[in-house]
Order: sequence, then structure tokens, then C-alpha cells
Amino acid sequence: MEIGDSDLAVIIEALEAAAMWHDARTRVIDSAARRSSRRYPGRAIEPGPGREDDRRKAATYAELAARLKKSRLE
Repeated sequence: MEIGDSDLAVIIEALEAAAMWHDARTRVIDSAARRSSRRYPGRAIEPGPGREDDRRKAATYAELAARLKKSRLE
């Protein structure tokens, strides 16, 4: 299957947007957890699997977008 430059640009843009969304979501959840723990000191901040998954997805999407950009320029 051949992917044209315009299709590749859309794929790269989607990967970057997805990486940014997952990263932002993780930061918002972490911030809310810290705020809550300051208000209620007995609460512990637990990373949870969802935030780790978001971090991993963001890194994977960003890496793939970078590789695709590099191959596009070559």
C-alpha cells in the first residue's frame, strides 16, 4: 500500500495530536491528585495504570511521528 505525502502529513499530525492529548491528560490528572492530597493530607497520590498507559502512548506516538517525519524528508 502506497501512502502519499498528503496522507502521511495527516497521519503525522494525528499522531502528534494524540501524543499531546495523552500527555496533557496525564498532567491534569497528576495535578488534580496533588491538589487533592494537599487539601486532604491523608490521601496518597497513586500513579494508577491509566496514567502510565497515557504516558506510554504519548511517548510511542511521538516517537512514531518523529520516525515518519524523518523518512518523509529522506
